[in-house]
Amino acid sequence: MKIAITGASGYIGGHLTRFFEEKGDEVVPLGRDLFKEQNFDALCRNVEGAHVVVNLAGAPINKRWTEAYKRELYESRVPVTRRLVEAIGQMTVLPELFISASAVGYYPASGEYDEHTEKRGDDFLARLCAAWEGEARRCPPGTRLVLTRFGIVLSKDGGALKQMLRLQHLSQTGAVIGSGRQRFPWISAYDLCRSFEFIIRKRQLRDAVNLVSPQSITQKQLAHVLAKADGIRWTIRLPEFFFRLMFGEGASFLTKGQNVRPAKLLESGFTYVYPTIEKLMGV
Repeated sequence: MKIAITGASGYIGGHLTRFFEEKGDEVVPLGRDLFKEQNFDALCRNVEGAHVVVNLAGAPINKRWTEAYKRELYESRVPVTRRLVEAIGQMTVLPELFISASAVGYYPASGEYDEHTEKRGDDFLARLCAAWEGEARRCPPGTRLVLTRFGIVLSKDGGALKQMLRLQHLSQTGAVIGSGRQRFPWISAYDLCRSFEFIIRKRQLRDAVNLVSPQSITQKQLAHVLAKADGIRWTIRLPEFFFRLMFGEGASFLTKGQNVRPAKLLESGFTYVYPTIEKLMGV
């Protein structure tokens, strides 16, 4: 199977690329240069013949959200998705499936949500997700569309978890962010890759699919499990203003969190290798 992937060189894209290549699939990375206006023909040639197109493009959110960086977050997602959909429309044979990434930041920070309750948040991240998904929804009707709303992807070899563990090692204390009561929607990198494979096989899966663990935890619960995994007895509370100083408006992705269920995956029979944070951390 030929799979074309934007964002293949990133943290999540790297995991997916290795996962599919180990299964014998052909992965075609769609680099940033292909999305320049003058390279549209080259983009079309690269997606031609793909059975599945995966869109993971987007600048990382874990930086300070200045107005300039918020524009970068938008420009790295919305116009890129628009251009990719245009390229799919030019294909001689349409792909069977288009998987376009989004985030659980689509949902409000209060309440509990799954894919059957389509209430949207009203902050910048929710509006960004809605615009991002809106471009993906323009894909040709002959191609099945799945919008994967990611929780925070965790693995010990990189990303958010590696950063959290490194800070914990240095300080020898666990860190509770803000009140600690905010939800922490997450999924292991391995289960995320397996969920992509599952989505490809399960043709009934369409539209929004939440990629999160079935375990709903708070940030305080996460901090205690990470500390226990390192044999650390003490946790400290880091006030919200500390993160606002570091990330500005972007601190919201740490100090707020969505309570999200993976209803469609569970209803379709997907099973998790790491359903709990305790199992992922081996405690």
